Amino acid sequence: MVTVYTIEDEYESACRLRYKMLDELSTPETYNNDIVIRWGNSRRGYTKDIPTEFKNVINPYNTISLNCKKAEALSKLSKVVHTPRMWKTGEEVPAGLKVVYRPTEHSGGYGFNVMSGPFVVEQGCYATQWLASDREIRVWFIDDRTMCGKRVPLREDIQEYKCRSMWGYSFFKKVPAILHLATLEAAKAIGLQVGAADVIWYDSKYYFLELNSAPTIDKQVIEDFYRNGFKVLLKKKFPSLV
Repeated sequence: MVTVYTIEDEYESACRLRYKMLDELSTPETYNNDIVIRWGNSRRGYTKDIPTEFKNVINPYNTISLNCKKAEALSKLSKVVHTPRMWKTGEEVPAGLKVVYRPTEHSGGYGFNVMSGPFVVEQGCYATQWLASDREIRVWFIDDRTMCGKRVPLREDIQEYKCRSMWGYSFFKKVPAILHLATLEAAKAIGLQVGAADVIWYDSKYYFLELNSAPTIDKQVIEDFYRNGFKVLLKKKFPSLV
């Protein structure tokens, strides 16, 4: 049996994987004979002091937890791929420099502000250099497979600083080789086997903004990509349970 454990905002899209959804009233031990897919930043399975984990899991808690700490995760990514320059709590953004300022834990583009220095980054926030580009790409990945699409507006967007989280996609026929390999390196750095990367094409390079462990499934092509990918990944990782 394959079971998905997800956050409320992603429940509807996760259902498109067509696996059983985890019963909130059950304990992790209930699923010892199941494969559990963590889809998003769910904290289930951990007590305050003693961590416990599902026995057979995709995207284990420690990788979800790291990815939720966006500044820490971006530091990890910066060691293997291009990332925007970052300022953490207590550091000062230089005068005149434009940055994206947001909480260290966020989702869906909420809490997003574009500001100019000088200012000191407050507790619970971080800043990244604003990269002026109209080419933002999402790369979906599962194990060693990738698929990507450029963000495109669903309607006219007259905002000066566009938050593209709610935009649609123009899908690529093939992921550029350098982007494919970079995405797999980024996923490996965080420890995620399944997710999506948000990337900006800037100054002839791909800059990774963050990874998402619950990429919304809102198009048939995305659903097909993950459903087919899970069939291969689960058989490869848990052959005795599939």
